[in-house]
Amino acid sequence: MLPLSELQDFQPPGEAAGKPQAVLHAARQLFAEKGYAATSMDDIARKAKVGKATVYEHFQSKQELFASVVLHACQGHAGMVALPGEGDLRTRLVAFADGFLDFILRPDVVAIYRTIMAESVRAPELGTTFYENGPLRLRGTLARVLAEAAGRGEIEVADPERAAVDLISLVRADLHLRALFAVPTLPHRSERALLARTAVDRFLRAYAPGVA
Repeated sequence: MLPLSELQDFQPPGEAAGKPQAVLHAARQLFAEKGYAATSMDDIARKAKVGKATVYEHFQSKQELFASVVLHACQGHAGMVALPGEGDLRTRLVAFADGFLDFILRPDVVAIYRTIMAESVRAPELGTTFYENGPLRLRGTLARVLAEAAGRGEIEVADPERAAVDLISLVRADLHLRALFAVPTLPHRSERALLARTAVDRFLRAYAPGVA
């Protein structure tokens, strides 16, 4: 397994080319469907419709390929921190909450979460890489947005990092856990939008200026 520092810096060679992307896409699907241990490089080559030699040309090992899948999942997670620049704080936070829920409840994203969780027992550096480059980065960027809002007097926040955790927890509620456990009672898109708005409103009431 690649060390943590290499996992964080790893970029697949020739990523802009078609074949590496096909291999990466096939690997992501198979790791999600079958799990890491049950997926072979032969499986990935067949799924990507390339020769096994082509897979090894771009990825030296299955571990390295899985590391790339993890980092791509991180990139998607980090994309949730791009709050709209226009509108009042509530509008921006609702847009964030709505997009965040849509992302973490996507079936392919849920499948990758499950795979990373299972593999992190055997290889903790993968879990650390995902956490530091995905959820932790999300929290840090959101904390900066909240600190800026506090500076403008829109909310009262003594600890922006803690406030960011509170907001993410309110938005996620038990929905992500239910998705991970395949509990078949997840709300529809319109219901999720309502839940996102409700979570943001609760957060803003809790951190309203003058609230002790």
